[in-house]
Amino acid sequence: MTTTNARISDPATSLVAGERHEASGKAETHRIRCEMAVFCNPGMTAKTIAKIADVERHEASRRLPELRDDNTVRHCISCSLRWEHCDPKMCLSFGCEPETVDGQLRWYSARKDTLF
Repeated sequence: MTTTNARISDPATSLVAGERHEASGKAETHRIRCEMAVFCNPGMTAKTIAKIADVERHEASRRLPELRDDNTVRHCISCSLRWEHCDPKMCLSFGCEPETVDGQLRWYSARKDTLF
């Protein structure tokens, strides 16, 4: 998985920190923990996923979009059940809106072997 751990507009120090985080393997470990938390607990928010995965809240909030971009997790249960690898921003065109809880996005696994 190719990831960007810092925005282009971030200072150079953030880019270096992101590269170090990737190189150390911590970012990948956190992605795996978050993916398994979503797989085993569909419909949770990033805050809850962070607790389940035993990672910091900000770490889950960074890793989940990376997993989404890799078609591993989704925001809507409809795409997860159909195993569609659509752009999450296109969910509305498929007739399903991203699910939220108190304004926080819910996360679902996009893996074909998800057992809902």
